[in-house]
Amino acid sequence: MDYQSFKMKLVEMVQKEISESVEISLERIPKNNGIYMEGIVFSRRGENTSPVIYVEEYYQYWKKGVSMEKLVEKR
Repeated sequence: MDYQSFKMKLVEMVQKEISESVEISLERIPKNNGIYMEGIVFSRRGENTSPVIYVEEYYQYWKKGVSMEKLVEKR
């Protein structure tokens, strides 16, 4: 599975695991020095903060053999 397919599958699986009141989106987020990272953004209506999980790190874990199910498992 390539990176693009991995991102879409990860978002799909995360969406199934979280509350319906939480919206998720995949976004390019600007970091320092003109660098952008892709992350899954979790947001709720009426809240000003949104946690982000950066996808690249999870892709590296998956490439090393960690299952998709383990990556999205609730802790």
